[in-house]
Amino acid sequence: MKISLVIPTKNRLGTLRHCIQTCLESNYQDCEIIVSNNNSEDGTGQYLSNLNDERLKIVNTNAPLSMRANFEFALDQTTCDYVVFIGDDDGITRFGLETLSYLLRNTGADAVSWTPIPFVWPGTAHAGALSSLVLKSRNFSQKYQTVNHEKIFEKFLNGTIESYLEGAKIYHGSVSRKVVNRVKSKANGLYFGAMSPDVFVSIANLKFLEKFIKTGCAVTISGKSSNSNGWANIKASGNRERADLFFKDEETSAIPDPHSIIDLKIRSMRTHELDALMLVNESLFGNQLQIDY
Repeated sequence: MKISLVIPTKNRLGTLRHCIQTCLESNYQDCEIIVSNNNSEDGTGQYLSNLNDERLKIVNTNAPLSMRANFEFALDQTTCDYVVFIGDDDGITRFGLETLSYLLRNTGADAVSWTPIPFVWPGTAHAGALSSLVLKSRNFSQKYQTVNHEKIFEKFLNGTIESYLEGAKIYHGSVSRKVVNRVKSKANGLYFGAMSPDVFVSIANLKFLEKFIKTGCAVTISGKSSNSNGWANIKASGNRERADLFFKDEETSAIPDPHSIIDLKIRSMRTHELDALMLVNESLFGNQLQIDY
């Protein structure tokens, strides 16, 4: 079972090098590891050029792109039947890809979701100089359950879902090529249809898949660093300077993002989730879905 593992990156060599190390230390060989360098200026390009592994595929945007556009560009470089995205301050567990491949082969699922192992980088707000890694017994279980994806989508519409993380994620989740293509065909070739790309497709994928499973096995490690875009933009305690830089990058991107319906400078994850849901309704369903605001 061949898997595309995708790492979009921009000016975060300090964490990227460790992220890539976890990927290269994986024993799973039937995969491609795509690193999409978004016009970095911190030595990332030179570092990547010195790596040597037949699984690695290094691509460059050659112009500053928004986060969403870099996700889209990176996705277009993939060739495998299943795709997984992680951030450049995240990682892969040593056993993760083997277990994911096993589950895909034995269940025929279009999408697989898991809860990643959380890791806090040293120097992150409220962590001081310390770092932390939280391991739980369920992180190592290969048990899985089939999820009613239609019911989950309805919960998004009626406002009873807790989080976009309950959706069919491609970021710290796996989605099949055929689901990706179904979304793209409906959206004029665009898969990531919002400034928060992972939130958008987590919701959108639910309407275009046939079988969705959740597993206890943590395929990935989710890092939170001082430069994490998500943490900076959705938490009042996040890095304000990082958040401002993120929006500047969005506004000066070589490829404009789809419009946002809500002001996403409001530092709330629920704002991003509602905006993504409204854009799913608009771009994929012609505003025919009934959202209970």
